[in-house]
Amino acid sequence: MSEPKKRRHGFRIFLGILILLEAAVILAVQFQKISDIYAGEIVPRLSTAIGGFISRIPTAVCEICVAAGICLGALLLMMLILLIFLRKHEKYRKVTLCGVRIALVIAVLAAGGELRYNTVRRTSSPVWTPQTHEFDELTALWNYTITQINTLSTQVDRDENYHLIRRSDEEIRAVIDASRRKLSAQFPRFALAEPPVPKTSVFSAVVTKFGDSAYYIEPWHETVFTIRTQNRSYYPATYAHEYSHYSGYYREDEANLFGLLLCTESDDLNIQYAAWLDIMNRVWNAVEKEYFGTDDPTPAQLDDPAYQEYCAATVDYDLWLTVGDRSGDYTMFHQERGEENVVDERRPEPELPEAAANIVQKQGERHFTNLKKELGAHYYDGVVQLMLDYYADRLEPFKPDNLKSEKG
Repeated sequence: MSEPKKRRHGFRIFLGILILLEAAVILAVQFQKISDIYAGEIVPRLSTAIGGFISRIPTAVCEICVAAGICLGALLLMMLILLIFLRKHEKYRKVTLCGVRIALVIAVLAAGGELRYNTVRRTSSPVWTPQTHEFDELTALWNYTITQINTLSTQVDRDENYHLIRRSDEEIRAVIDASRRKLSAQFPRFALAEPPVPKTSVFSAVVTKFGDSAYYIEPWHETVFTIRTQNRSYYPATYAHEYSHYSGYYREDEANLFGLLLCTESDDLNIQYAAWLDIMNRVWNAVEKEYFGTDDPTPAQLDDPAYQEYCAATVDYDLWLTVGDRSGDYTMFHQERGEENVVDERRPEPELPEAAANIVQKQGERHFTNLKKELGAHYYDGVVQLMLDYYADRLEPFKPDNLKSEKG
């Protein structure tokens, strides 16, 4: 047998084994017990090993590979077309077939990683099943949340202009690492995976238009953030959310919960504060949905006297928080006072051409619609039910009938 034929057979055998291994893993994780082992034991270790290596590369490897793959695919298509005319040129045939082989291996690895991720997310056991709660408990969670915010707002670190001091990426990573050690006794996967090095998205405008502020992707085990996310007050909880995926907690409601807990249970008041501001939005959205039975109440419903009376009976917060600390760049707060916004560090983010932006946005909307159908109660907004479970033993004093309001 000639050397070229041996190489061809060798590659076919290699690719066949690779496909069979990927198929075996995907079939295996269809079973709940195997999915649980994979998510709970294997993924955190892979993340620390592969993610630790990939983190040494400063750019988003995933996005570079996707871009390179698209370019390679286009080039291979052109080369295959030209092969019709250049089929007698042996060197050209070899180069073309070598490119096809490389593309096949990359495609199998990338597709296998995504399929495993999605399969385990569907088939592994939830950390816990959300319990049923009364509306009074949801109100109590709101009151508890605002009490935390009002307390922390006077304790956090601010500069001489009363601007909230935002922690650096390195500081956030260190805080989350310390926090995950504390929580690892309760949530064991955190003991196996160290927090990743956060990276900035190469194609930030595309990812943002798609609807993502950050993402974790399994084959590369890295966490990537858009420019927009990196400069907002909810960045710590977003980072911790992606770290939770990185640790094998794949469901979105669970990743939201652990992302928030890693911040609220941390030793850094500024990071605690940012997380509670994030929780505030989620809880009030849940309150309105539960009260009105819809995600999008009308102005007339919001102006209803009974609803206004309900709002007036809950714990309130300083109005400036909504335009100051929550905005991340403080623009509205300081413009209203004629002050220069000295801490607005948001970098300019390039805009996509309108036609491309529309296509990307529609694909993103379709993706998240399908994801919500797939995950159901475990979608992002399911975090409120999990928080009600987690904080259940702290909510009794904050229920409407038990809360002693100081509103006069």
